[in-house]
Amino acid sequence: MELKIGKTIKELRTERGITMAELADALSVTPQSVSRWESGTSYPDIEMLPRIADYFSVSLDKLMLDSDEITIKRLVAELAKVRSSLDGDASRRQKKEMELLKQLSQLDPRQYITHYFACLKAFNNSYRIYDAELDRLRREIPKVLSSIENVRERTRKLSNVIFAEDEDKLYIWKSVLPSLADDMATWEEMMFWRYGKVLHDKDGWRKQQEENAYLQIRKLITTLADNIPEKHENCRSVDRCVLLPLPPLVNMLAAKQILDTFSRDVKDAFLWLRLCIEIQLAGAYCREGQYDAMHQSLVQLKEHVEIAYALREGGMTLYASHPVLASVKEENVSRYLLINALYYIDIEIERPEFDAVREDKSFTEFCKYIRAYIKELN
Repeated sequence: MELKIGKTIKELRTERGITMAELADALSVTPQSVSRWESGTSYPDIEMLPRIADYFSVSLDKLMLDSDEITIKRLVAELAKVRSSLDGDASRRQKKEMELLKQLSQLDPRQYITHYFACLKAFNNSYRIYDAELDRLRREIPKVLSSIENVRERTRKLSNVIFAEDEDKLYIWKSVLPSLADDMATWEEMMFWRYGKVLHDKDGWRKQQEENAYLQIRKLITTLADNIPEKHENCRSVDRCVLLPLPPLVNMLAAKQILDTFSRDVKDAFLWLRLCIEIQLAGAYCREGQYDAMHQSLVQLKEHVEIAYALREGGMTLYASHPVLASVKEENVSRYLLINALYYIDIEIERPEFDAVREDKSFTEFCKYIRAYIKELN
């Protein structure tokens, strides 16, 4: 808290028409001491403060604090009084507490805005300030926290908000966490404390664990599938997309094995990744001249496309709140992802790796089958 003693002494002295020499004489100090107080280069001794306050007939708070700081001190005292009140009317206490917290958050947002948000979320819905106020705080809190230099303090305040936030609004704080919090404060750790220690919500914790597992598995699989050779020879451009060579067959087999290990139910959130991996695996088989394995992979891919088509009106298992799925605002999320997967397969069919089987009857039938599905869905 910044001391305002010198500024206040000067204001009180000039208001009363008192010179520095007169004030110095009354307090038994030199005029130079008074000058240094008022310029802020030094402060009065602590024993001198009551004498100065008595001389001007003001309180010590008035002498040492500015008007906002005095108001903050008063509001904090009132807030403590309300919280310790034995008043049996809980709704009246909550309304009063909200009013005080709102005033505090406006006077000193760095100190009270996140506390205000958490308290609002803790109140019974019937006594909450309207959603517009909560949305305002969601916009303001990142700005306020970014002005706090101490990273631990920022992290602590942000965690209080995350612990109190609604389930469907958590994505807001996930996006700002890296820029505001300590490097050690991962989203997984935040979710552990939110569900395990604060909310005691086992279902919520399990859901977060599933989501984290999904992201890690997907990252591992896509890393294997994206590990292409350094030399990009025989590349082909299809629909403005450049098809780079496939990674080694062993990578695609490993990606497929990981997928089969962790995806026990084909009707889950891995289905769309499965369709993309299987067409690449078929291409890798074809490039190696393993045409029987390629045909078998295409048959399996066709079966999974049919499963995806049956799910186009919904019915996916595993947490539907996963960011990839939740980010699609359409009602029919499954249909949206199926169309994208089919377009991906249609592009992959044009790979140079499939040139050797371009006239193969079963391959051409597979191509017609995929394009017929795309046409029907459009």
